[in-house]
Amino acid sequence: MYVSKQVPESTCSATCDPGQVRRVKGFHSCCFGCIDCQPGTFQADKGDIQCRPCQKRQWSTIRSTSCTDPTFEVLSWDMTESVVMVIAGALLLLCQSAVLLLFLRHRSSPLVLASGGTLAFVALLGLMGACLSLVLFLGQPTDTVCRLQVPLTSIWQTVALSILASISLQVFFVSEFPQRAAPHLHTIRGPGSWLLVLSCCVAQAGICGWFVQEGPSLSAYMEKMEITFVRAFLSCPVEPQIGFGLLQGFNVVLALVSFMSTFMAVKPFHQYNLSRDITFSCLIYCVIWVTFIPIYIGLKGKQKSIVHISFSLSSNFGLMAAYFFPKCFLMMRNPELNKAEYFCTVLEGVPPTPPEDEPQPQTETESAH
Repeated sequence: MYVSKQVPESTCSATCDPGQVRRVKGFHSCCFGCIDCQPGTFQADKGDIQCRPCQKRQWSTIRSTSCTDPTFEVLSWDMTESVVMVIAGALLLLCQSAVLLLFLRHRSSPLVLASGGTLAFVALLGLMGACLSLVLFLGQPTDTVCRLQVPLTSIWQTVALSILASISLQVFFVSEFPQRAAPHLHTIRGPGSWLLVLSCCVAQAGICGWFVQEGPSLSAYMEKMEITFVRAFLSCPVEPQIGFGLLQGFNVVLALVSFMSTFMAVKPFHQYNLSRDITFSCLIYCVIWVTFIPIYIGLKGKQKSIVHISFSLSSNFGLMAAYFFPKCFLMMRNPELNKAEYFCTVLEGVPPTPPEDEPQPQTETESAH
């Protein structure tokens, strides 16, 4: 009978991998099993029988042999999403610049004067400012950048929307109260409009100041952050949430005022329908930002920043396309309509005449009688 001279080895204990600790298995103190160190703990020495917790402000993944400081990703300029949004923003800015140059070229024409005159240029600059301020969402955030990020984007939009509100109220007064509006049209279109725009911007600036004062700085936000990750996306804290809601809500209210002022306005017969442009532009703006709310709330991290930028660009383009593009089309394709008679309701306060009230040409039989 053959007898092996090799000493038998015990197989009741397995060899543990790095990041695992030994635990007694069953009722035999000489047999051990391997247990994985969970996230937030680590194996310090090979013979450890218990995982050790990470130090404060550090974290580890499962089966780790050490803890590390967390690393943060940001929406960097070279990311695919950033490149796409930068291209979209650059194209939008190019369109806005082209519209601005076209309006400057025809600045004395009845169309530009009816569209707001100087206020139309300020509205375009506001839309351009809102577009440019979105670059604050890209790159490494700092305390200063986070303080300016949301307020700048919101207040530039307020500039454009308050101007649309002032023009829509002019259309409303001329349409609904033509006898009272006509004598005061110069005041309504001049100091009155500027006062309304300034008041809206001051009110929004006050909300912005409160939002910045109440919200934490990026440094304070990171100090209070509970570290339960090794790698995460870092974006500016949008707090308090009610402040963010007030900033966007104020702009939506301005858009709703403009929409309601022009939605039921009488369409001037054989004249340019300025109320149509305001109605569609403000409707687009409201729909975009109402849709934004449930989408934004359900997202986290990088997706929130991307959605915020995308919706801001979309609403910006919607305002410009619906309000300014039809006027550009008329100036380039139908310049013969760019005359005072085609805008007399807005420029001179002439009450709009519905089609049914327009005098009809007489027939030969009626003329004979």
